[in-house]
Amino acid sequence: MEKNKEEIYLKAYIFITSALLIVRDVVGIGLNKYIFLLIASGFMAIGSIESMIYMLVFSFPLFCGLPAAHIRLVAIVLYLVKKKGKLLPGQFFLSIFVIILELIASNWYPSVSMGDIIGYLSAPVMLFLFLWDHYDSYEIDYKKCLELFLVGFGVVCFVLMANAFVKAPSHFLTNFAQGLFRASVTETDKTAEGVVIKMNANTMAYFCCVCTALSLTLAKHESMEKTNKTAIYYFATFIFAAIGALSLSRSGILVLAITIALFVISSMTSVRGTILSIIVSILLIGGGYAFIQASPALYNSLYARFTDSSMATAGRRTELFQAYMNVFLNNERFKWLGTGVVEYRTMTNIWNSMHNATQQILVCMGIPGFIVFILGLFIPFNRERKSMRIPFFYWIPLVSLLAFVQTIQFLSPTILMFPIIMCLFSLKLFLSENRVNTQGLEGNTKE
Repeated sequence: MEKNKEEIYLKAYIFITSALLIVRDVVGIGLNKYIFLLIASGFMAIGSIESMIYMLVFSFPLFCGLPAAHIRLVAIVLYLVKKKGKLLPGQFFLSIFVIILELIASNWYPSVSMGDIIGYLSAPVMLFLFLWDHYDSYEIDYKKCLELFLVGFGVVCFVLMANAFVKAPSHFLTNFAQGLFRASVTETDKTAEGVVIKMNANTMAYFCCVCTALSLTLAKHESMEKTNKTAIYYFATFIFAAIGALSLSRSGILVLAITIALFVISSMTSVRGTILSIIVSILLIGGGYAFIQASPALYNSLYARFTDSSMATAGRRTELFQAYMNVFLNNERFKWLGTGVVEYRTMTNIWNSMHNATQQILVCMGIPGFIVFILGLFIPFNRERKSMRIPFFYWIPLVSLLAFVQTIQFLSPTILMFPIIMCLFSLKLFLSENRVNTQGLEGNTKE
């Protein structure tokens, strides 16, 4: 009975939040951002910790159009309350570490906005709470988490596409692909919150790549479990891959191709798997080609993206990489303490944002901070790897994410941090179900 009530809370939160976003961003009725904060806070407060986690997972992609920093702060407080203040050592140390590091760096900021700093810090703290939680004291359905994340990003895509259609019904796909209905995601959450859903081309492609990989992983997982959901996940794969191509992000298209290729290769472990992989590949490639051919303007846009002069410098990314490294290596304080995250462009006096996640972590946090942060990200993955041999296709979302973030940021905009949690949950999906099966077999043997 209690689980039924929790499910009602979750579905109500998803429906109300999605409906209000459509009303605000597509219909055009103004809504105060604090309405979304009240809804999220209310449902998370009355639900269990499991329900709160599901709500947050659904909300991760929607942080580009919600009062994200406010929601994260409320969620962190509720998490501590529901856990009775009992944090694991890794959660506590890493949270304190990123807080202290940014506060130290802020002493050199020309102007300090504590609201911006707290808004940023809420993101890595939530990230490490999720990554380092062992989830031992409560039950989490990891497949449900992955599905909710896909649904959340699906809502983002629907709102953006619907908005494009409302403004230009006759050629909305072309205009959408050319970015006419998408604004840039800003460095902090302060200007993106509660206005409209915003994703620039790179951010959209990033989420599309991760969601494509997650959909393929779920499809393969369901085919092994022999359920009837496989076709749904393959359909989701096609949709996310198509939208990723529509972003016209060169990095996105290349990573999508790598993701699909890795999935095909990893599935060729049997005759049935090989045949299915070939069929899926033909459908995805053929469907994508037909889709692009149906609109000559889209084809021309894609052709132009891969043949223009900026290809030589990867859209000036190589120039930016060199410029940031020169500043970083010539400043002793930056080497040890970093520039700080919130005002790193001001501190380096460079015109554009970094476009390499590894470099952003290094420059913003310094060498010691870089080491600690990277260990904080990947020790949980190594822990899962050691517990049981995990088939490669469960790792594909992480490979896809790591490939893409070498061409985009990670720490700021803060929304870019959260897909890595889903990559960890992909591994936990396999481990949780196999541990249950193993325990069941042991129980039967004892009987």
